[in-house]
Amino acid sequence: MESKTAEQEEAAAREARRIRRNKMITAIAIVLSLGLTYVSFFAWNTSQAKAWAAALWAVGPPSWFWIEYAFMTTEAEKSSKDFRDRLKFAQDSASKIWLAFGGLFTASYFESLLSK
Repeated sequence: MESKTAEQEEAAAREARRIRRNKMITAIAIVLSLGLTYVSFFAWNTSQAKAWAAALWAVGPPSWFWIEYAFMTTEAEKSSKDFRDRLKFAQDSASKIWLAFGGLFTASYFESLLSK
């Protein structure tokens, strides 16, 4: 069995750092999404706060999809058909969840307007 060269070890360390960074960014995005949901439904019961939450939700996830592909995906991954297919499936599934929550935010916003 061949031993790893210094270059291979450095490449493996870079990849491990990239994966850790991507997981941290994903965790932060999840926490922010859950916080936004809580604010929209329970914390700030004003139509203005709910409108801001809905607006951020409308812009945030599509921006995340772009950032994920443009900045968090390596060129080797972008050229891999298998990776692109998995990324497309994941983003397609996530977009459906995003749309469902968008409907909830919209209902929450209009509910607060109608209850006045």
